[in-house]
Amino acid sequence: MKELFKNLNKKLILRIFATVLAGVIFGTVAFNITMGEESTEIEKRVNFLIVGNDTYSQTSDAIFILSLDPLEDIINVIPVPASSLVSLNGTQTALSNIYRAGGIQILIDKVTEIVPVPIDYYAAMDFQAFRHIVDSVDGVDIDVPFDMNYYDSKVNYKINLKKGTQHLDGKKAEMFIRYIPGKNIRNLTRESNQKTFLKEFIAQKLNTDIIRKFPDMFPKVLPYITSDITISDAGRFLNILKSLDKCEINTISLTGIYKYMDNTRYFVPDYQVNKDILK
Repeated sequence: MKELFKNLNKKLILRIFATVLAGVIFGTVAFNITMGEESTEIEKRVNFLIVGNDTYSQTSDAIFILSLDPLEDIINVIPVPASSLVSLNGTQTALSNIYRAGGIQILIDKVTEIVPVPIDYYAAMDFQAFRHIVDSVDGVDIDVPFDMNYYDSKVNYKINLKKGTQHLDGKKAEMFIRYIPGKNIRNLTRESNQKTFLKEFIAQKLNTDIIRKFPDMFPKVLPYITSDITISDAGRFLNILKSLDKCEINTISLTGIYKYMDNTRYFVPDYQVNKDILK
């Protein structure tokens, strides 16, 4: 992610965050309407936990913290590897399994063990929302680096993409970002596929056209998003959106090592180093 952000024009980066924040703010308040509260300015750092859930495997394949500091005009993004090794009821498992096993509060507890910062709000989104967003912008052209074939009989999910440049609709785009290359394919990971897709999505689609499509997009996305953001909260966050052009944006990587256990690759965080990550 750090390399990606270095290579992108700042205006495009700002549009990413405007899109994410607008989606969270406008898309989730429908579930948590709080009336009669006056909007006030945000006067401290606010941390969001953003979770991307996979309907098929019931795992959380995308987890990151979005930290806004309006006083310093700084936005920090902290990707938290879904493969992070954590303990649940005495059993070691991947962080991606926690939402399914214990719900959002347990996931927040485990994330804050790895990154000890307070989580003020959360937004959990299903991959079906991702498919609707891609379809609403008429798909994305992607150069698939090799044939991608995979079938999970447990959830009846199939990935079948051929090598070469092609136009991906929402369903095929999901296949691309969910595919995990085998051990024999070096220097490519699910994360690298996701970075490739994000870069192409930004270059091809992230412009004023997508902003105009928000009204049509959100009714389709709403059923797949849950959050604790209220109408009153949304009013305050909109003020931050208006000042994004002057914000410093940082992507912060967690410290740790990857290792295999029972033929599964886990990320083992360095808790001592990560405890000061936002100080």
